[in-house]
Amino acid sequence: MDLVLEMCNTTSIHWCGISGRQLGKLHPSSSLCLALTLLSSVQGLQSVSGLRLTDTFLKRTYEYDDIAQVCVVSAAVEVEA
Repeated sequence: MDLVLEMCNTTSIHWCGISGRQLGKLHPSSSLCLALTLLSSVQGLQSVSGLRLTDTFLKRTYEYDDIAQVCVVSAAVEVEA
């Protein structure tokens, strides 16, 4: 497999990083570990979606939606008088 990672933003979830990045070849029975970062623009329970892996050799795209749900809350800010 020769993989390309695409990160598609949703209305509330925005992926940080380079979309369309070549991940290289993945041999049978092997794995690849990636750190992915996202930013939520809306508070509350958010569904993590929008990952696409394309095998450029087979020309097949694997779509990963509703991977997880995350509860987003704002951080409390203290103001000194």
